[in-house]
Amino acid sequence: MYAGRDGSTPAFHGFTAVVSRGGACVVGAAIGGIGVVSVGLPICQRPLNYAKVDGLELRAELYAPIGEPEPGLRHVVLVDVHGGAFSSGNRFAGLHYCRRLARMGVTVLSIEFRHGPDHKHPAALEDIARAVRFCREGRLGFDAARVGLIGSSSGGHLVTLTAVEPTEQGTELKCDADFVIALWPVSDPAARYHYLLSRQLETKASLDGWDPFRLASGHRGYFRTVAQMHGASLQNVLTRGTFEKLPPLLIVQPELDRNVPVFMSQTLHGAWRLAGGMVEYHQYPGVGHGFAAVDTTQTDDCLDDVAAFVRCVAPV
Repeated sequence: MYAGRDGSTPAFHGFTAVVSRGGACVVGAAIGGIGVVSVGLPICQRPLNYAKVDGLELRAELYAPIGEPEPGLRHVVLVDVHGGAFSSGNRFAGLHYCRRLARMGVTVLSIEFRHGPDHKHPAALEDIARAVRFCREGRLGFDAARVGLIGSSSGGHLVTLTAVEPTEQGTELKCDADFVIALWPVSDPAARYHYLLSRQLETKASLDGWDPFRLASGHRGYFRTVAQMHGASLQNVLTRGTFEKLPPLLIVQPELDRNVPVFMSQTLHGAWRLAGGMVEYHQYPGVGHGFAAVDTTQTDDCLDDVAAFVRCVAPV
């Protein structure tokens, strides 16, 4: 049973429990016990190629703990997918949390993948599935008994959509991910796109340096049409039942996120539950978009929660 950091154990109602921790809203599935987080392992970081598509080498960065991780993490790999409004970014965007998770004992493979504007949906989903297969095939030098996905922002959407193996995205996906961690995910691209268009009507002073124009342009760079954005909405996929799998999901949501409003992650949480899936929703107070990619007041708690979730859903 899920226990709070203060040692309290919430009462469960169906799949979901609601607890309060340091001002954070935490909604979690009843999916087992959580162990103590280990810290401080030395790590090895190195680049590698995980696939080749139409002559394009797809690169990745491996973060591997050195020494002996906890037995439950020895054969667990996280495939990390960066954000960038579907049309920018690289494998080093999550450098901070990838290194931190590796020091906790989790092997992380952070990947480059085909995204906009040069490539269109569903190219990214296909590459993420390739990365999971790469890990499954023992190409990292050990047998990966459990492979999970972690993604931030638009990457959070891409990993979650890939993991459910959607049936109406113009490609046949076989991902076989054991669990998913969605960090401030753009779970409904169409809703986020319309939200960005509405924010473009505000004055520059009210936006205070925040750029909805760039973000909206990124959507148009990857998706061919708004209708395709609607079709890629996780909430719509879950409601229609056009998916093959529903692995355990952790949703991480900053309270002050302007890029991904809180309501979007809350509707994802609700849709996942209604579809019958196991889900935890963690909301962190006083921080904005991308907070765990740098040191903030909530970064340690967030990464501890991520590591605890991995231990909970990926025992080997």
